[in-house]
Amino acid sequence: MENQVLRKRWRYLLPLALIIVLVPACAAQPTVAPEIVVIADYNLGAAIREALDKTPDEPVSVEELAGLTELKANYANIADLSGIEHCPNLSKLDLAYNYLTDLSPLA
Repeated sequence: MENQVLRKRWRYLLPLALIIVLVPACAAQPTVAPEIVVIADYNLGAAIREALDKTPDEPVSVEELAGLTELKANYANIADLSGIEHCPNLSKLDLAYNYLTDLSPLA
């Protein structure tokens, strides 16, 4: 008789224990929105978006800029490089014939 009582308890407790353990593991993980970079110079932003195959109005994320390795934007009327510091893997940069006076964002 006592053995049957224990079996009944385990019959209810085991599924309950599994639910308690498995439900939190199956819960949806919160999604983190990508960090968007603001590029001050419109023309630099346009050149970066073109290199990333994005439309002119699409935002650019830090992750996307980290994947950028080459940028060529000659004669693009770029005057400010602010925002390019978010391109840590940029190994080839060609910005000939622009209006650049401050190169500190490249440092």
